[in-house]
Amino acid sequence: MLIPLGDDNTGRRSRPVITPLLIVLNALVFLYQLSLGPRQERFLMAWAVTPYEITHAEDLVGRVQLTPAAIPGPTDIGAPPEDNSPVIEHADNPLLAGPLIGLTILSAMFMHGGWLHILGNMLFLWIFGDNVEDEMGRGRFLGFYLLVGLLGTVAHIVSGPNSLLPSLGASGAISGVMAAYLVLHPKRKIRIFFIYRTFRVSAAVFVGGWALLQLINGLGALAPTAETGGVAYMAHLGGFAAGLVLVWIFRLKRPPIGRESYA
Repeated sequence: MLIPLGDDNTGRRSRPVITPLLIVLNALVFLYQLSLGPRQERFLMAWAVTPYEITHAEDLVGRVQLTPAAIPGPTDIGAPPEDNSPVIEHADNPLLAGPLIGLTILSAMFMHGGWLHILGNMLFLWIFGDNVEDEMGRGRFLGFYLLVGLLGTVAHIVSGPNSLLPSLGASGAISGVMAAYLVLHPKRKIRIFFIYRTFRVSAAVFVGGWALLQLINGLGALAPTAETGGVAYMAHLGGFAAGLVLVWIFRLKRPPIGRESYA
């Protein structure tokens, strides 16, 4: 498994502010989730994105009982194996109603399904977010992050409009940030860890390879199986595609600074 450890920050004009604030916010929400104990399942059903709720404008909180295998794990949630499908109960005890269901598209971006999920996402955000923030400016970067995250979630909903399982995580937004990084700094070096050794590769190689892997897995996930049902690949692809386009709108036009080198 390739794990990014750091990147080149040469020429960065200012210290990141929005990137660490987003990391702190994600961490606080995750710690709150953990503090709920047995009530965490209901919280996830209330504030994570359930495609069926969005496409049918119907709140299922209190009416959907997740089987143990369907409870969110360390990755984004997609369609489960058929024998682990959630069961809809007929009790009527909604927590959200009407247009408020749409807020889950935003709230789900700050929720995670486990330690590996949040640590992996925040590592990628820390490495790639600061230089993208520097190129866009703080306010524009925040708007970009939220927008690509929302569009990633929309792509996930469109790919499975009748799914009853919650989807959560910052992966769609971070995918968009990585796409922006690819456009802005394709030659910048990324230090990665692989099989007890560290290497340096260009952002074009690392991010491009990551995107290709998401595409391959996303195509496989169109026919959900036990192997492909745990990750919302379409959210990754949707966020990445949005980032490739929107970076040209959100980036600031600045003169280039020097020659990039690894620090």
